[in-house]
Amino acid sequence: VAELIESGKSPNSISVAMSAIRTWMPDDKKPGTHEARGMLNEDKKEWARRVGVKKAPAITDTMLRAMVQTCDEQHP
Repeated sequence: VAELIESGKSPNSISVAMSAIRTWMPDDKKPGTHEARGMLNEDKKEWARRVGVKKAPAITDTMLRAMVQTCDEQHP
C-alpha cells in the first residue's frame, strides 16, 4: 500500500487493489487490513487537499449586469 501511495495512485485505485488481493487469497491466508486501511485513510485526506475541485465564486448582480451591457443586441 505504501508503494502505491508513493507512486501517486488514487485512494480508490488502492482500495480496489487491496480488495482484489484479499479476494484472491485463500480464507486462511488473507492478509489483515488494519494498518493498510489506516495508511489509506490518511492518504485520502492528503489526496483530497491536493486534487480537490475549487469552485468559482458565484456571479453577483453587478457582475451579471456588466456582462449583459457588453452584449451587442444587433449581433446576438
